[in-house]
Amino acid sequence: MKTSAIVSLRYVVSSVLNEKMEDDRNYERYLQLAIEGFTELNIGSTKNVEVTYKTVPEINMVDLPNDCIDITVLGRVQGNRIFTLTREDLIPLPRTEECGESTNPYKSKSVSDSDLIYTFSDHYAYGNYVPALYGYSGGANDAYYRIDWERRKIILQGSVPGDEIVIEYISSGVNMSGSTQIPRQWVETLKRYVHWKSIEYDSTFPMGEKERKRNQYWDERRKAHAFEWSFTLDEYLDTKYAEYKQTPKR
Repeated sequence: MKTSAIVSLRYVVSSVLNEKMEDDRNYERYLQLAIEGFTELNIGSTKNVEVTYKTVPEINMVDLPNDCIDITVLGRVQGNRIFTLTREDLIPLPRTEECGESTNPYKSKSVSDSDLIYTFSDHYAYGNYVPALYGYSGGANDAYYRIDWERRKIILQGSVPGDEIVIEYISSGVNMSGSTQIPRQWVETLKRYVHWKSIEYDSTFPMGEKERKRNQYWDERRKAHAFEWSFTLDEYLDTKYAEYKQTPKR
């Protein structure tokens, strides 16, 4: 049976516990160290895009996902298409408190024509009456949003309460439960990181032992980077034959 090319952070922590001959009492502590090591190493640097659906409550605010770094799409699904909401940075951020909860000045407020300024110019064209509406910018919408990064909220304005919105966002890539998957070649590096950091501030360990653990970590880190940056066979052949040119045979 072949081993998997990817493993979870839980696997890394379990392996550390096994090497230390410890039970699960330090599991959460070591998992936190493994997550910090994952973040520091920026393993799997490709940005992970996640999708979540939320029903908008009457207060017109929804929580950002805990792992959200940035929003790529925010809208409502109709049929097989997402109709995006319009970003509006002039929506005021709620900062007053009522009964311990943030209040939103746009609670249950819908955008109507009276909220917007247009210039009307009706005319006839080819014998037909044509009502024209000028001053209506492109991408106009009946719902708007602003991100409150400080309080991790999406503030909405317009016809959205009760609607389901879809949020596509860039994730940090780290699941706090330890289910985050990593390439197997990074296992030893993360294990050495946990071993080192678990004693770094423990005064019962001599400095020489801490330095040894630190050096082991950096050795494994260099090996993992060398593995990732090494040539594949295709890359080698591309380089080998880059200067070759075919010429007519005589």
